[in-house]
Amino acid sequence: MFKSIFSTLVLLQMTLAQNTFSQTFGKSLQSARLEKAGANLILKVKPNPGHHYNLDAPTKILKDGKEVKPTSLLPSSLEVGVTIEGKCEYQVQTYVCDDKKTFCAPQNMNVTCEDLKKLSIKPEFSSKGSITVSSAEINGPAVAATEKATNSEKKEIFIVNDPKMALDLAKKTNKPLFIDFFGTWCPPCNILDETVFNSPLFARHAKNMVLLKLDADDKVSWDLKSKYAVTGYPTVVLATADGDEITRFLGALPERQIVKLMKYATENKNTSLSQKVELYKTKPTPKLALEIIEAIVPTENYETLVPYVPMASQNTQLTMAQKELLLMIPIFAEAKANKGEVSKTALPLLKSIFETYPISDIYYSKLELISSAAESLKDEDLKKWVYETNLKHADAGLAKKHLDLGSFTRVDLNVLRAMSFEKLGQADNEKKAHSHVAQEYSKLISEYKQNPKTNRGYNLERVYSVYKSGDIKGAKAEYEKLIDVYPKEFTFHYNYASVLKDLKEWDKALKYAQNALNYSYGDNQLRAIYLVSEIEANKGLKKESIERITQALQSTELPKDEKVRTHRYVKRLAELKTKIESGKL
Repeated sequence: MFKSIFSTLVLLQMTLAQNTFSQTFGKSLQSARLEKAGANLILKVKPNPGHHYNLDAPTKILKDGKEVKPTSLLPSSLEVGVTIEGKCEYQVQTYVCDDKKTFCAPQNMNVTCEDLKKLSIKPEFSSKGSITVSSAEINGPAVAATEKATNSEKKEIFIVNDPKMALDLAKKTNKPLFIDFFGTWCPPCNILDETVFNSPLFARHAKNMVLLKLDADDKVSWDLKSKYAVTGYPTVVLATADGDEITRFLGALPERQIVKLMKYATENKNTSLSQKVELYKTKPTPKLALEIIEAIVPTENYETLVPYVPMASQNTQLTMAQKELLLMIPIFAEAKANKGEVSKTALPLLKSIFETYPISDIYYSKLELISSAAESLKDEDLKKWVYETNLKHADAGLAKKHLDLGSFTRVDLNVLRAMSFEKLGQADNEKKAHSHVAQEYSKLISEYKQNPKTNRGYNLERVYSVYKSGDIKGAKAEYEKLIDVYPKEFTFHYNYASVLKDLKEWDKALKYAQNALNYSYGDNQLRAIYLVSEIEANKGLKKESIERITQALQSTELPKDEKVRTHRYVKRLAELKTKIESGKL
């Protein structure tokens, strides 16, 4: 609608640095131009040829963290009025799909008023009518370098935040679905992206499936999070073409285990978990009972598994981990029914299992249950025994040349050691253990040939371990280096602000928490509001804190299903508000 009145046109062939999430899946899929309409400036963004905007997925334009409406939004273009006055920043968040409908990818364009002002006074603005702008000119050399390092020529294999497209494609091709619920802030989610989802082996098996990524912090994920009862991230659901669950896994499993599950889903692409449950009613077998158990265990619905245990125990070639699982299911089920409490009759068996069996994929659940029992009983001797035994298991694992402990790594074993030393009150040993954790993460970065400056998943955990090791100065420097690389992303500002809050460096913590809020969205925004408000309250800015929380509580859209995590974040905000108002903070 501006074509009849604009007098000057600037073409900005912007290879703008994408946010880190979109870097994982490919290069920039859109460009932009600046149009001058009288005294007004219009930023017009359009997808690359052969692509279109997905209008069903969230499209957001933020000015200084606050949402503004586009003047025009079509599959072929997006327009928004901009200004060059003062200090400000625009973020244009879109989802671009190819016209062949094989993938969608998120795109995040960042441009400041200062950037636009510099462009508007260039001679080319009036004389040539076109300008080429690089990533470095818009977002700085650190971001440009990151984009160059991470935007490889690999083909996008995931459909991103478009469940309808994925389901339609799965039905059309009769391929099973691989649905990854992720968070940009989540270390194991990033680890999967950087060590598994980009591997040739994964890509070979991915050809037999339709791959969908859903940002768990965006409301586009709500319906499927509710359908599959997703509570933690990453959760990967493998389903039939109709979307019926076959199996799932949680966390950053090793590639070999993920590929094994992909093969299983492909072989069972026409048989869902619910169909196997129905089949078992008429044709129960030990093999089928074990399959059902192993598919449901990640959901922690142990009470539904108890009836399958006797039949599954008849398998003649059970591994030690499977034997342990069958022993633990009734104990887990009883504890869940008793709100996490272990009965006195079950405790001796739990102790025996905990001591006898080595570390396996259910180890954390088992450790949490027995340590909780010690706390509930206020039994200091039991508590000491639990963490001394935990230490023995971790040391035994570390003594092995080749680990055979399921998904556990040397990092995990060192984390267990640090946890034990903390609970046993051995502060110096705890710090040494965290130092070993940081070293192991550095080894993994090298092993997977990651750029140590731009790696996300391992670095998120590594730098926090540096902090826990007592090297506060070193940790601060590391956080600030990561923020230099990712200056416009929620994750690193939020993590650094959280550490600064723990150190009670309130002014600096507030600065980075506000940055996190500026670059947040969805559930992340609720987390950032909580952090900013908590820091403000500690600084004595209680009025500002209460006003911020009140506004968030009034304006937040909630999913219908109260089990979706958004409800939990809103509840936490309401509790924080009550705490501040009552003077307890």
